[in-house]
Parts: sequence; structure tokens; C-alpha cells
Amino acid sequence: KLIGNGLISFMLEGLCEGLVLARKAGIAQETLIEVVMASGYQSPYFPFKGAAIAKRDWDTHFSIDLLVKDQTLALEEASARGVPMSSVMPLLQAFKKHTIDVEPESAEDLLQIRLHRQIRPSYLVA
Repeated sequence: KLIGNGLISFMLEGLCEGLVLARKAGIAQETLIEVVMASGYQSPYFPFKGAAIAKRDWDTHFSIDLLVKDQTLALEEASARGVPMSSVMPLLQAFKKHTIDVEPESAEDLLQIRLHRQIRPSYLVA
């Protein structure tokens, strides 16, 4: 479960950053999702979250506080087993900053945080 949730957090981060870049390059969100889904890195997660972004649907599906908890536990497990997980730390630190400094009892969805607060959804929706 911890590994799966960690993978989802990276997928969402990549999707959000990719959508911002695509929008800035004049590529429609639908086109990006279509290309991704026709590739070797397709996932049912991308059209699911892509549709939520297009509708500006910020319903909570995986809260930021649960991500922080899961990734902290994953890092502890990795450390105990001598496994470096250097790519987890920058993402975890960004989410920890949100939960500690901004909203200690956050129950908001990861998508809302990454787009609405940090990446600005106005880039994504015409």
C-alpha cells in the first residue's frame, strides 16, 4: 500500500507539471492525455484525474495528510532496510510544508493542492 500510494503521488505530480507545460506550449489537455494513454506509460489514473482537472472537480480522493503519513512510513521502512529513496524526499517536503505550515488538519485532495494552490489551475483550463 505504501509503495502504491507513493507511485500515485509521483504520477499526479508528473501529470500536473506535464499539463502546465502542455498548456504553456499550446497543447490541449485532451491531446496530452490521449498521447499518454496511447503510449507505454499509460495508466487509468491519468484520464481519471485529467477529467477531474478539466471539470475543476476538487473532491477529495486521496488527502494530503494521508500522503505525508504514507510517504513518511515508506521512508522509515526504506531506511530500516538500507534502501535510499532520494526522489521521495523533495515531494514529501513540499507536502509536509503544506500540512504543517498551511493547514495542519488538511483533508484536501492531492490534485487540489498541486493545481489549485501551487501550480494554478488557470493554466490548465481555458
